[in-house]
Amino acid sequence: MRRALGALLLCALFGGGQANATEDARLDQVWSYLETLPSVTARFVQQDPDGKLKKGWLAVSPPGRARIEYEPPDNAVLVADGVFLVYHNPDAGQTAHFSLDKLPLRVLFEGRRPTADDNLGVLQVAERNGYLAVRIAALDDDGVQIPGWVELAFLQEPFGLAGWKLVDVQQRATVVILEDLMAAEFTQHDIFRLSDDMIQRGDLWRGPWENRRARPQGPRGVR
Repeated sequence: MRRALGALLLCALFGGGQANATEDARLDQVWSYLETLPSVTARFVQQDPDGKLKKGWLAVSPPGRARIEYEPPDNAVLVADGVFLVYHNPDAGQTAHFSLDKLPLRVLFEGRRPTADDNLGVLQVAERNGYLAVRIAALDDDGVQIPGWVELAFLQEPFGLAGWKLVDVQQRATVVILEDLMAAEFTQHDIFRLSDDMIQRGDLWRGPWENRRARPQGPRGVR
């Protein structure tokens, strides 16, 4: 049932035929929406490149800050602090740091209209099955597309963010469908931090499943 539900959602957002939209007007609508989007949280369903479905929780606080956690037993966590996106998987002892300015998904975290200095390019604007899809890629300093892209999906009536499809440098696709997107206030001062010290202590989670986690024993982080 869960896999069937995910397939239906993916088809609605990213499948089927497409028709070109009036790009300038549609992009103005998208940028205006992102510029006025407050700090938010949401639950989501994610389909990995291998087709596996899992649930998660997302917090975003522009400019440039975000946290993503998954329902146990998946203990991976991702945190964007405005400069870097840190991925940590305590079960595998893996940590990776990515510069946000190389990631097209940062357009969602920035909360503003991209400028020429942001090195982001819009590849496609299309209407699909009642949704508006905007495909965005990161560019290098010469204006050449960096492999991979993100496609943001917006429900058109009423207008709002519904999810995204992220394609990596190896053309593997990850799809996220949002649920219960709502405004939020964050009282924890470190919710958008994931330092090496926090990783060493196993102080990793801030989301709805925090109390259900089994903290790792001893240092597990690998830089």
